[in-house]
Amino acid sequence: TYATEYSFEQSGAVKKVGRMLDSEIEIRSESGAICGSGEIGQVFIRNPYMASHYVAQPEASNQAFQNGWFFPGDYAKWDENGTLSIVGRQDDVVSVGGQKINANLVDLVIRLTPGVLDAISFGNPKPEAGNELVAFIQIEPLVVRSDCLNKVREMLQAKLGFGVPVNNLHS
Repeated sequence: TYATEYSFEQSGAVKKVGRMLDSEIEIRSESGAICGSGEIGQVFIRNPYMASHYVAQPEASNQAFQNGWFFPGDYAKWDENGTLSIVGRQDDVVSVGGQKINANLVDLVIRLTPGVLDAISFGNPKPEAGNELVAFIQIEPLVVRSDCLNKVREMLQAKLGFGVPVNNLHS
């Protein structure tokens, strides 16, 4: 497995390069199956010299160390060329309709929309909400709210490939 040297692409992707070593990296779905190219999943790492647990933290150890594998809390995907892209952290990624969405990336795209001053998105904390992403947006003064929210939807669709329901954007 190639897992020693990495280069950072301008797009934010992490390109793996180097020589054959004794470390392994797997990207797994929530069910534990190995993800195919382009599928987002949890990062698992193992090698013969890795720690087996955190000192004096059994709960954290049980979550991060499983069957000889270390789960650092990252979500990633491999592309067809072997590029490993880290797409977010466990607490930054929200599963919406089976699709993994990085809330930080959503924030960035919304902030790039003309008329937006600031934005933050997160998983809806209400138990009845299920897996729902919510975004709060600060709009510039004198900007028409409905026009700005429509531009946000267009930007999210163009840059990230998904739409956002009207009731999930709040200004």
